[in-house]
Amino acid sequence: MPKNDFYKKLPEIDRFQDMTNMGIFRPLPDDWYVVVTDVVNSKIAIEEGKYKEVNTIGAACITSVVNELDPMEIPYVFGGDGASLCVPPSAYDKVKSVLVGTQNMAKLAFNLELRAGIIPVKDIRDKGKDVLVARYKVNENYTQALFAGGGLVKADSIIKSDDGEEYRFVSSSQRIEADFTGLECRWKKVSQEKKMVSSLLIEATKGDQVRNMSLYGEIIDEISKKIPSDHPVTEPALKFSFNPTWLSNEVKTRTFMKGLGKKLVYFADLYYQNIIGAILMKFNIKISGFNWGKYKSQFIANTDYRKFDDMLRVVISSTDEERAALLSYLDQKEKHGEIRYGIHTSNAAIVTCMVKKYNGLHFHFVDGDDGGYAMAAKDMIRKMEAV
Repeated sequence: MPKNDFYKKLPEIDRFQDMTNMGIFRPLPDDWYVVVTDVVNSKIAIEEGKYKEVNTIGAACITSVVNELDPMEIPYVFGGDGASLCVPPSAYDKVKSVLVGTQNMAKLAFNLELRAGIIPVKDIRDKGKDVLVARYKVNENYTQALFAGGGLVKADSIIKSDDGEEYRFVSSSQRIEADFTGLECRWKKVSQEKKMVSSLLIEATKGDQVRNMSLYGEIIDEISKKIPSDHPVTEPALKFSFNPTWLSNEVKTRTFMKGLGKKLVYFADLYYQNIIGAILMKFNIKISGFNWGKYKSQFIANTDYRKFDDMLRVVISSTDEERAALLSYLDQKEKHGEIRYGIHTSNAAIVTCMVKKYNGLHFHFVDGDDGGYAMAAKDMIRKMEAV
């Protein structure tokens, strides 16, 4: 099989719970690369109220690379303040160029620094970790990558360390472009009455991968039992935003190298599209055979509210009682040395979208408001340092 088709040709699972079977994972080819991106000092930006900006940059990293490599399929995962992606050697130069362009966008549009680096899989394996990949077919339109082997965590730590300088991209003073077509930030914060949204990071610590996977399966089942309706996005809660500050995240990203006139035109068109979209969805209007009344249900089905990349990442909506029951269970697991976890709870979820086609091929990155995964990671680190 052509090495560029490695991910596309992987066998698929159609139940998230099946990710606990190590037999579904395949080693990433030795000559591939792992790309790591994150917003530098994201915690400070979050404390300044800029988490939507941070979130947008994280999604932009994925969008720019996916657009550049289209129609090639690559595995990736969104991390809130950044992303991890895996690419073949033939894509190295293209990926480096568009991520330097994304660094420029982050600086020019948001005055934030994006760290980006690329490390050979072979180097990760030389350091004792592996990069194992699987495909989870969420539905006919959306396939999600799953990662095991510890390689993504290792790559992240290397890129962020002093020893990772050789792998990091140096941002350029040249106005290098990147294509952010399809990146959209048009929805209000998603909140549900009497429920809070929690971003959870859970890492099994038994050491043995098979035992760890079994534990992840138990935790997934326990979440379902304790919080039967855990999806953070519901149709009634999905509403278009007309807040210019909120919508400016998309405008700044999509027009970062354009003049004021083009920015204003984009803003006006964005408002127009939101008005038309709201009408189409409310009245179930069909255009070219597609019933826009079904868009929100597709939206919910195409979210990444749970995923796996060397740890379990979930964004869940729950009542106070449901969350307390789950945390009691997790605390016991952590006390017995079976897991470590971090959590951040807020009033709402936020979604950043990557749209290829409105009729099906649209994907939605979900995180909790006010810091989400980034603050959950901070909580996990705080508890580890306290031991």
